[in-house]
Amino acid sequence: LSLILDELRKEGHFDHVEVCVKKEDAEAIRLYEKHGFTDSGYIDEEVPYAVNMICYLVPSAAAGDQNG
Repeated sequence: LSLILDELRKEGHFDHVEVCVKKEDAEAIRLYEKHGFTDSGYIDEEVPYAVNMICYLVPSAAAGDQNG
């Protein structure tokens, strides 16, 4: 995961990455948090049992984001 995120940062084509994780999958949530992902606050009505997480690849993108 670190290698993928590093490569995406180097390429510079994306300002963030999003993932959708089942709420009960605490191990996966911890893994993503370890790599800089946070809960985006977005709730997808089609998958209410999931947490949507976001990792900003460009620091300025986090400052300009207004809830996804």
